Amino acid sequence: AAITLDGLTADDLAAALRRHDPPIFTRIRNDRVLIDFRTLLDDEHKTIVEALVKIASSSSNDSSEG
Repeated sequence: AAITLDGLTADDLAAALRRHDPPIFTRIRNDRVLIDFRTLLDDEHKTIVEALVKIASSSSNDSSEG
């Protein structure tokens, strides 16, 4: 799956995912963060969704403060 979030570069999003607890490791291609869902266990999908929601919320709050 290719993921982008408004307000974040692919490098910034990948770094934020790596800092998540537990860390989520990705790769970048064509300025998009890639996650290979074939490598995940069934219960790990929820962790990725929660991380993306948290990062998007944080990014949204950061951009509204400026």
